[in-house]
Amino acid sequence: MRHGAETAGVGSAQHKSSLETRVDIERMFWYPIRHLRMSEDEWMGIVTGTRVAPDRHVRLRGRHIFPWLALVLLGCAVGAAVAATPADPAPAPTGGTVLCVSEPEPQSAPHSPAAESADPAETTAEGAASEAEAAEAETRADEEQPGFEKGKDGGPILHAIKVNSPPVIDGNLDDPCWEQATRVSGFWYDTKQRPLCFDTEAYICYDDECIYAAFRCHDPEPNKIYARETKRNGRVWRDDLVELGIDCCHRHQETYWFHVTPRGTQNEDIPGGSASKIEWRGDWEAAGRIVEDGWTAEMAIPFKILRYPKGQKVFGINFSRRIRRKEEGGSWPPMKPRWDSYKMADLVDLDLPTIRRPPVVMPYTMADVGADDDPFVAGVDLKHTSDRGITTVATLNPDFKNIEEQIDTIDFSYTERRLEERRPFFSEGGWGYFPAGRMFYSRRIEDVDLGVKTFGSLGPHSFGFLDTVSFGEQNNMVAKYKYQLAKRTQVYTEHVRRDENSFHNWAQNVEFRHHKPIGRGDFNAAGGYQWTGTTGADNNGDAFWLSTNRWGGEGNLFGGLHYESISPDYNVVNAFVPEVDRRGIRAHLGMWKKWDERKIRDRFFEMRWDTYDHFDGSLFHTGWGGHIGTGWRNGNHYSLGYSNERRPPYSDSFVSLGMGWGGNRFDREGGVQVSIGERQSGNYFFWSVNQGFRFGDELKMRLSFEAIQHDPADEEPNHGTQTILSANYDITPERGYGARLVLRKGKPNFYASYRRRAARGTDVYVIVGDPNAARTEARVAVKLVKTVW
Repeated sequence: MRHGAETAGVGSAQHKSSLETRVDIERMFWYPIRHLRMSEDEWMGIVTGTRVAPDRHVRLRGRHIFPWLALVLLGCAVGAAVAATPADPAPAPTGGTVLCVSEPEPQSAPHSPAAESADPAETTAEGAASEAEAAEAETRADEEQPGFEKGKDGGPILHAIKVNSPPVIDGNLDDPCWEQATRVSGFWYDTKQRPLCFDTEAYICYDDECIYAAFRCHDPEPNKIYARETKRNGRVWRDDLVELGIDCCHRHQETYWFHVTPRGTQNEDIPGGSASKIEWRGDWEAAGRIVEDGWTAEMAIPFKILRYPKGQKVFGINFSRRIRRKEEGGSWPPMKPRWDSYKMADLVDLDLPTIRRPPVVMPYTMADVGADDDPFVAGVDLKHTSDRGITTVATLNPDFKNIEEQIDTIDFSYTERRLEERRPFFSEGGWGYFPAGRMFYSRRIEDVDLGVKTFGSLGPHSFGFLDTVSFGEQNNMVAKYKYQLAKRTQVYTEHVRRDENSFHNWAQNVEFRHHKPIGRGDFNAAGGYQWTGTTGADNNGDAFWLSTNRWGGEGNLFGGLHYESISPDYNVVNAFVPEVDRRGIRAHLGMWKKWDERKIRDRFFEMRWDTYDHFDGSLFHTGWGGHIGTGWRNGNHYSLGYSNERRPPYSDSFVSLGMGWGGNRFDREGGVQVSIGERQSGNYFFWSVNQGFRFGDELKMRLSFEAIQHDPADEEPNHGTQTILSANYDITPERGYGARLVLRKGKPNFYASYRRRAARGTDVYVIVGDPNAARTEARVAVKLVKTVW
C-alpha cells in the first residue's frame, strides 16, 4: 500500500490459471485497443481492478418463482450435458497475474482462436487418440514419481529439510545445501496432459531465516532461451520463467508466487495485492544463469515477508516452469487432469521460527511548485503484520494526485465504464479480502485524509475491514467476512456504508460460491442477494443474481448461464452499478483449441445471448452476437465479431475486426481494430491502432491512436480522436525517465518524470506537469519516500 507515496503503485490479483492461460487466454478475451493505456514500463504504476460482474436481484414471490426454478434446472442440465463431453485438461497454473511496473500488457487485437473449423470426424478421432495418449502419459508420470506419499487432499508429501549453511544466491547450484535438499522432477504439461518437453528439477530446503528453492531447467538450445526483461516486477511473462508457489496457511485459498527469469529478473504475486515499494512488499533474493545445458535459478524468501499464523507446520508448495519459444507451461506436482490448488504438495515437518515483524512506517514529503494547493505536502503510511498473519494498514494524508489514472477510451458506451483502481491504499488486500464492484467501487471515494484497513485469515475464516475519513465531508466504511463452509464452498457477507452529514447510504450482501472439478474441466455455481437503504428514501432496493459456468478444458465446449435482477430503487453510492430496473438472463457458449506444432497455434469461438425486461414488463435490452479468432505461431492473431442488439428506442448492429502482430517480439507488438455499423440507431465507425517500439534494452515507446465517427438518432454527433504517445528510458533497473503525451479531441496534456526506486533507501520522484490534467500544466513536483522499520 503506497499511496501516492509511491507514484508507481503495483498490485496483483489472486493466482488464477496457467502459464498458458496468461499468454493465450488473456489475449483472446481482451479487445486490445478499446482501452488505450500507457507503455508497459512507465514507472507511474497501477493496481489492476477487480472484474465487473454486477449482481442483480429477483423478488421470489408469485410468478417470479417459476422462472427462477426453471433457471436452476436449466443450469444444472447444461452443466451435466457439457460435463458429459470428453474433455482435455484446463490450462496449467501460471504464477499469477502480471505485476507490471506501469501498465498491463498492451491489448493488441484479440488473440483468439480460429475461424476455420476442423472436420468433425477428424476431430473425434484426434480426441480419442489424445485421450489414450494422455492416459498413457499420466501412467508414466505416476511411475516417475516414486516414494512420495499422498497428503489428505491428494497432493504428494515433501519432508522439509532444514540446513545449517544457506546457499549463496548467484544462480550456481554448487552449494552443499542443494545436495541435502528435497528434489523433485517430472514436470507436467497440464494443458496437453503430457510431460514437459524439456526435463526440469526443483529443490527446496530452509533454515531459521528463509525458505530456499532452486531450479535446473534443461534446454538443448540455450541460445534460444528468452531473457529480455531487466526491471523487477516488469513483464517477465514474455521470457522463460520458473516460479515457486507457497500456500503459507495451507488453506488452498491464498498463494504467494515468486517468479524468476534466466537473467534473474524477479516478480512476485502477493495474496490480496500490495504496493510496489520493495521494502513495503517485502524483499527477497533471486538469481538466474544460462548454462551449457539450459539455465538455473535460485531463490531465498525470508519468512518475515510471508503471512502465516504462529505454530504453522505445513506449507502448500508448487513448482512451475514456462518455456517461452515452445509456449509450454508445466508444473510439479503434476496437475492431472487439471490445475487444482488442493493438489499442491504438502511441505511437512516445518520447524518455523517465531517471526517478530515490526511495524513498517513509510513517510513522504513533496515540494510542489505551480500547484493550486499547498506547495509543501507530507504524509505517512504504516503497516503491521501480527504473529497470526493479520495485516493492518493506515494512511494519513495520502498523495493520490500523482498516481496516474487510467485513460478512458473515446469509444461509444451506453453506460459509465469501470476503470482500474491505481491508489495503493485501496489495492492493498483489495483482491479477495474486500467487496467487489457491485458492492464497492473504491473510485467513488475521491479523497481521503485518514484511512485504516485490516485483513487476513484465521483458519476457515477470512475478513477485511476498511474505514476512510475526509474531515468535515464524509466517512466510508467497508467490511467483508468469508467462511470456508466446505472444501470447495464459501459463503460471504459484505457491508458498505457512506455517511455525509445527515445523508446515510448502506448496502448488505450475502453470497455463496461453489467449485467442483468434473472430468478434465470444472463446474462453478454462485449466487447472491443484496439490499440497500438510504436516508429519506421512500423505498429501499434489492438485487439478486444466480450464475452457473462450466469449463470443459482445452478443445471442449465451455458455457454458462447468469440470471440477475435489480430493482428500480437499488442505490449504493459506493458501488459500480450503472443500470437498475432490469431483470433477465444471459448465456454464452464457446470453445478454445490449441496445437503445439502447427502454424495455427490456437483457435477460438464464443457466442452470447441475453434478454432483460424492466420491472413493469417492458423490454429493457435484448441482444445476441459472437466472435471467432485464431492465433498463429509467428505471433499474429486475427478476430471477427458481430453484435445485434435492441435497447428501446434504439437498435444496434455492428461488425468488429481485429488484427495483432509482433506477439513474439518483446515490446514491439501492435494491433488494429475496426468496428462499423449502427449504434444508438445511427451510423457508427470506430477504429484504433497501437504499436510498441524498443531501442536496445533502455528505450521503449508505445503509440496508440483511436478515432470515432458516430451520428446517433436523437443526440449530437460524436466525432473525435485520441492519441497517446509514451516513452520510457531505463538508466538502470532502479532509475529511469518517463514521458507521456495525451492528445484528446484537440486538448494536449504532456508530463515527464524521473524516478529512482531502490530496493533499500529513499525513493526519489520528479514530475514535470500533471499526469491527470485535462491540459498541460506548468508544474514541477519533487517527492521523497523512505521506509522506516
